[in-house]
Amino acid sequence: MQKSLITSLALLLIFALAACNDSSTPTQAPAITAEPGSTATPPSQPLPTLPAGAPPVVISEVLAGIQGNNNHEFIELYNRSTSAVDLRGWTIWYRLPTGQEDLLVYRFERQTIIPPLGHYLIGRAGEDLGLPVDAVFDQPINTAGGGLVLHSTDEIAQDILGWGNATEGYYEGGASAAMPNGSSLERLPGGEAGNATDTANNAADFTPNPSPTPQNTGSPVTPVLPACLGISLTAPVTAEPGSSFQYTLTISNLSQEPIPGSVAELPIPDNLVYSDASTSSPPKNPLVVENDHLTWDLPSLSPGESQVLTLTVSVPWTYFTAQAASYSVSSPDCALPVYGGPVATSIEGGVVPIGTARTLQGSDLTIEGIATFYTGGLYAGTNDVKFYLQDETGGIQVQVFEGEGSVGVGIGSHVQVRGTVGIYRGAIQIVPIIVPDDVTRFEEPVAPLPPAQVSIAEAISNLTDLPGRLVQVAGVVTRVEEFSYSYEIDLVDSGGEFLTLYVDKLTNVNVESIEVGQSYRMTGIIEIRDTTPLLYPRVQADLEQIYPPELILDVAAPIFITGDNLISYTLTAFNHTPDPLTNLTLQATVPFGTSVSQIADDGLLSGDQITWTISELAGNGANVSVSFTVAVDPSTTESILLDQTSAYATEWPQPANGPVLRTFAGSSVPIWAIQGSGFRSAYVFDQLTSAGIVTGVFPELGGFFIQETSTDADPLTSSGIFVNTATLALNLAPGDEVQVTGIVRELSNQTAIQVSDPANILTISQANPLPLAVEVNPPATTAQAENYYEALEGMLVQVTGPSIAVSPTNKYGEFVLVLQEHGVSRLYQGEDNGIAIVVDDGSNIEHTDNSLLAYSVTSGDTVSGLIGPLAFTYSQYKIEPVAVPVVERTGLQPGSTQPLAENEFSLMTWNVLDLFDIIDPSPIDPPRPNLAKYRQDLNGAAATIAAANFPTIVALQEVENIGILEDIAANELLLPYDYQPVLVEGFDSRLIDVGYLVRGDQATIINVEQSVAPGDLFSRPPLVLHVEIHTASDLVQLYVLNNHFLSMSGGEEATEPRRLEQAEWNLALVNEILSVHPDALVAIVGDLNSLFLSAPIQALREGGLLPVFDTLPAEQRYTYIYQGESQVLDYIIITSPLLDLLQRVEILHLNADFPPQAPDDSSPLGESDHDPVIAVFSP
Repeated sequence: MQKSLITSLALLLIFALAACNDSSTPTQAPAITAEPGSTATPPSQPLPTLPAGAPPVVISEVLAGIQGNNNHEFIELYNRSTSAVDLRGWTIWYRLPTGQEDLLVYRFERQTIIPPLGHYLIGRAGEDLGLPVDAVFDQPINTAGGGLVLHSTDEIAQDILGWGNATEGYYEGGASAAMPNGSSLERLPGGEAGNATDTANNAADFTPNPSPTPQNTGSPVTPVLPACLGISLTAPVTAEPGSSFQYTLTISNLSQEPIPGSVAELPIPDNLVYSDASTSSPPKNPLVVENDHLTWDLPSLSPGESQVLTLTVSVPWTYFTAQAASYSVSSPDCALPVYGGPVATSIEGGVVPIGTARTLQGSDLTIEGIATFYTGGLYAGTNDVKFYLQDETGGIQVQVFEGEGSVGVGIGSHVQVRGTVGIYRGAIQIVPIIVPDDVTRFEEPVAPLPPAQVSIAEAISNLTDLPGRLVQVAGVVTRVEEFSYSYEIDLVDSGGEFLTLYVDKLTNVNVESIEVGQSYRMTGIIEIRDTTPLLYPRVQADLEQIYPPELILDVAAPIFITGDNLISYTLTAFNHTPDPLTNLTLQATVPFGTSVSQIADDGLLSGDQITWTISELAGNGANVSVSFTVAVDPSTTESILLDQTSAYATEWPQPANGPVLRTFAGSSVPIWAIQGSGFRSAYVFDQLTSAGIVTGVFPELGGFFIQETSTDADPLTSSGIFVNTATLALNLAPGDEVQVTGIVRELSNQTAIQVSDPANILTISQANPLPLAVEVNPPATTAQAENYYEALEGMLVQVTGPSIAVSPTNKYGEFVLVLQEHGVSRLYQGEDNGIAIVVDDGSNIEHTDNSLLAYSVTSGDTVSGLIGPLAFTYSQYKIEPVAVPVVERTGLQPGSTQPLAENEFSLMTWNVLDLFDIIDPSPIDPPRPNLAKYRQDLNGAAATIAAANFPTIVALQEVENIGILEDIAANELLLPYDYQPVLVEGFDSRLIDVGYLVRGDQATIINVEQSVAPGDLFSRPPLVLHVEIHTASDLVQLYVLNNHFLSMSGGEEATEPRRLEQAEWNLALVNEILSVHPDALVAIVGDLNSLFLSAPIQALREGGLLPVFDTLPAEQRYTYIYQGESQVLDYIIITSPLLDLLQRVEILHLNADFPPQAPDDSSPLGESDHDPVIAVFSP
């Protein structure tokens, strides 16, 4: 540290002569009133001078707490010169007596003027020092000892003050005495004489002051000199966001002579916007406002005269404290300019329009509106809730952390929220700070807001005004797909633009009534998720079918023939055109096997045809109904078919045909009729009775399958069906003949009969032979396979001969087979894999180990003797076995790797799959492990690293915290390699992070940095590791970027734009490294959740990087198996210089091909569902 040493005796003499009183005893500074002000020196008064080279600004007084309040602290600076000094860029540092580092107390980041012979006061935040402080600090200081250093912009120490047991080098000459509690240390001479003494000896220059006298920029100059000009500024104490308020600046002539010319300057505080200004008398020259700085050229001032300027400013829509400072007035007739003290206006209260709040990311503010989405309908994270608010300016997501159970909001609630505006996965949100206090629900009833009607094209393109709002769109449904926690519906307009609806299962919105190819009007919140606009429906009424502008004929008939052998039919014509239809004619042909009993509504019978004529039917959905009744031939034993009905009109000459209806004799509907020949039953939501033989009972699936023994001849109709009983206790067995009565449902697109009362399940007989099972042999293409399986849905099927497992049993008990005759042992993602046969375990259990599995398979095993009904769940047809099949252990053996040669080093990436410890916090899914499971996971992870031959760097994904890495490194298998754990926690709601284990015996960690991207691009930010690797012949520096990109759980297409952005961010990081070190060895690694030829990986290739998998044959490229398809999700992607060192690439197949293991198995097998990837290099 450097500090100019000066002699101050002459300076002290000059100051003493200039002072109004010659006492050096500190005196109380004048109290600061509501109009802080100061005065300037008349020109006749001699001014002190500062010796050449002497630093002008010194530490003048320090207080480190008072009795009962250690936070009552301040640091005061003094400008000993007669010129104003700008402290911008200066800093104050503190060193504890026992500390090893300098602690930043305050940094002057913007223009900060300390007046000539004036002071600057910095106080602890929240403390009242009796006058306004110029700035606040948070770093505590100690009465017993310590050192303060004032640095200028060139980092040269301008002043040092040490006291008590201060560390050597942190005081001048000798340290001042420790501060008595409640006393400050004040630089001599003190009080009205100023604080100019500087003999380069803290012990001599400072004295305890039992009555601390803090002074700010508005306090009188010291030494106290006769006054010339006075200045004061007033402003309201508070103002609301979005409002305006006025500053009143008063300039006074305090001398006995006229002052013909003076100039006042007022910097406009940050964030405020100049609106207008006026003066009490015309200024000498026009007011000038440039760069938020007002200059006022005042007219001549008579003795005692004052001039007033009123400045109007506008307040932005946010909360902050507007502090006016560094305002001054000067005149050639006065020796010194005069500065006023700080005037603070707290911007608080008020309500910010939501549309404006959306633009104020990072701001703390209050919004108010009507709830358009309720809490509990969207997944918000463990113990969290979210909802949406809207006012006339916009809508916004409200994310309430830890709000479950304490914050509840319904649609139409009037709610006020205070919080911080931010962005998460593309959605702008406000997060309450104090929960539940910052969420206020008003009790008065409010009508729910109507949706804004917009086109799909506008919904997906107007991403500035619409996100967060309640909107309504219309189009044709082209896709309905189920995921683990949601459904997705694609709605397409006539121009081909489509919008995806995200239906969270928490809403309980039933999508089974939605038919592909039909038109719908959909209502919900339009929101951005990972750059993709989505619509969030809220309630069932948000999904409304609409009809094309045409004539439609609907026909209603009973499912069963009544006891009097009568059937009544009702024909209803709907005119969905905008105009009336005239001469509307409805016709029905009397069904075969019946005779007309009654014709209503003036219908006329001619032969076997009944005709009705309606003169006019209004448009826009108006309808008219007619009916007739037929008597059924008593000899009919099966069903009556009404298959010829129509309607036409003068304006609609092409007949509109009604649906084909079948009415059954007796009281039962055959299964083939319920299933129909398409993907959807014609009887959805109808209550009916059917019967069949039980082919499988599956309590864990919530029901059983039945199949009729006598069916129709149509190959497209299935004779089996699932009976959903949920949690009903059943006493059924395969072979029982039962009659069931329930409601037909399309549960997750599986046709089923839902029974809610056990009395509606009647056992007719038992021990019947099962229907003959159909041998499964699907066609090659996926499209053909879907039609093939739909015709078998619910039926008993089998795979008798040998088949090959192309995936292992996964945690859901599923695996995939291919008939041996195809000569295929593995299916790859991207191919048309219609030949895949999916097998389930007859349950919805998620298996963390194999303890509840009746059997399991490994990829490559041979399976035969498989039999069971065919189910459809989670968008897949699956065999639910009724018996354990024959499994021949012909599967893969655990993989292995080559040991490292003497001059080699290796890099491994591995997703360890939900590696959590036993300590809170812990996510709900998966359940927190017990101690035994945690130890098993640690042993399995260590065994995997050992099987990989102890890589130099192990990059891991899905690790909860660094403590887990420490526990892995402490495993006896790894101890000889001195693995060093590295992890920086991110922001993932499931608490999973990325981290490293680095071999301490082979590498030295140079730096670790978490790369936090703007906004919410990553919930698990890349962790950049810089290491130096020691090989037998060389030292190699390597940069590694460990990643875990966004998962595809929300759909590959919908989530890929975010992964592409994540890839581009990584590429930018690599280029940043290469800009400094062009030949740097850099690797991007991790679970990138991106397929081998996907856009994110292509972007990295096009950026000059190479996935090491590009060096392998296609058949070797897989680290993960999903729904039987082998694929790459885990990557090591390297720069060209690192490619030159690449020796080999190894995929350690220990997981993707292997089922869950036994609870006590600590081997590496099945420890995750991802295989580790290892790249070996040599310099």
